[in-house]
Amino acid sequence: MCAAVDAGDATAATGEDQLFCRFTIETESPAGKPLALPCVTVMWLAGERIVDYRVHLDLTPAL
Repeated sequence: MCAAVDAGDATAATGEDQLFCRFTIETESPAGKPLALPCVTVMWLAGERIVDYRVHLDLTPAL
């Protein structure tokens, strides 16, 4: 099971057409060890419509 974590989460608009959302997913390894995976989504907007949506997940803590 995964859950979003509030600590350190942030949203930032860069100009009128781009939005960054930073968050952390807490999950566990197959062995049951807790993992915190940092993530960011980047959205490009056209008015109020999302025209591109990308998710970047850092898997380094799982290695």
